Amino acid sequence: MMQSACAQAGLWHDDAPAGRHVGLWINVSPVQFGNERLVDDLAVAITSARIDPQQVTVEVTESSVIRDARQSTETLHRLRSLGVSVSIDDFGTGYSSLAYLKHLPLDTIKIDRTFVAGLDGEADRSIVEAVIALAHGLRISVVAEGIETEAQFEILRAMGCDTGQGYLFARPLPEPDAARLLSPGRSGASTRAIPPAAAGSKSIRGAARTRAARARTRAVRGAARRGA
Repeated sequence: MMQSACAQAGLWHDDAPAGRHVGLWINVSPVQFGNERLVDDLAVAITSARIDPQQVTVEVTESSVIRDARQSTETLHRLRSLGVSVSIDDFGTGYSSLAYLKHLPLDTIKIDRTFVAGLDGEADRSIVEAVIALAHGLRISVVAEGIETEAQFEILRAMGCDTGQGYLFARPLPEPDAARLLSPGRSGASTRAIPPAAAGSKSIRGAARTRAARARTRAVRGAARRGA
């Protein structure tokens, strides 16, 4: 289904000027990640859709990576050789040593929503702060998943988290609604001092962008999940 996701992104990039600046995040299941054809299939999908591989991010779960660290490292290197970015999804749920992070070719880690939900508690707050510091020390960017309140957002911004994702910003949209948001002349009624930096998310640092722009990025993220 990666081909369908890439094809849809290609159509949006061609049909709407705003779509050319929207990234595509593709969730890869453990079964897909273990398939030796994954990299070749993704390369074909990107080429067929005529999209820039630098606009594509492949998400794999932490548990998928730690099953076979050696093979996973090789696969991640091959993915990055295509020009795409690599992200670890649901970070913190794999019960693994943090030491493996320094051996993996990663661009982003996504802190699992369970830790974000617990930010009002000292334990989860300490864990999130430590993960952000560790990732930044390794030059890996951080996305916090599942942000639903302004309080969570403010805590993460104070910690220096790079990007946030969650219903506070926008919800997934079906393809027709996403296409309308990407059409020329669409703009939102409100602005905030947080621009979207990744599909379905917002940078926790930056200048104002419209709510419609945030929804556009979230919509593409949702389409990628359905297509992956």
